[in-house]
Amino acid sequence: MEARIIDFGAHGEARLLREILESLGAQVRLDQIGNPHAFLDTLNDGFSADFSILSGHGKNGGLWFGEYGEGVDTSPLKHGVLPADQISGRLSGTVVSTACETGNSAWANVILGIGASSYIAPKGFPDGAAMAAILHALFFGLLHQNLPLSRALDRAQTHHSMGDALALFTKR
Repeated sequence: MEARIIDFGAHGEARLLREILESLGAQVRLDQIGNPHAFLDTLNDGFSADFSILSGHGKNGGLWFGEYGEGVDTSPLKHGVLPADQISGRLSGTVVSTACETGNSAWANVILGIGASSYIAPKGFPDGAAMAAILHALFFGLLHQNLPLSRALDRAQTHHSMGDALALFTKR
């Protein structure tokens, strides 16, 4: 199983997720991104994975890359975040976002529209410290218990008392 983590600001989370996935037997590619243009370039590099994780922060319904000084081109951003309608490129397999407020139909339509078969993301603002544990349980269910995606997600969220903090969208 091949996984890709696109780290656009949650560096500790991304490294921990890499360790978790590798401990479960996955081959992991970690891309550390510094700005919105590099993020978009990464989505267009043609790399294909069974699972891709967008590891970073979200606010106001978009991906938040942090603050930038003078001279950094932030033209893809709207009101300080990268909204779903600015996303283009190619993703495959299951895509998981850890960014708050990206578990909605606008994000799902874009992610599924650029090639993903399914998309999982937070509906609101889940406990950030719990995300790695939930994703560990999710990938354990998928890789070691051979559970279907929806069942593995339900178990992971129930086990960590997260209810339905993460939304699952699939292609029809």
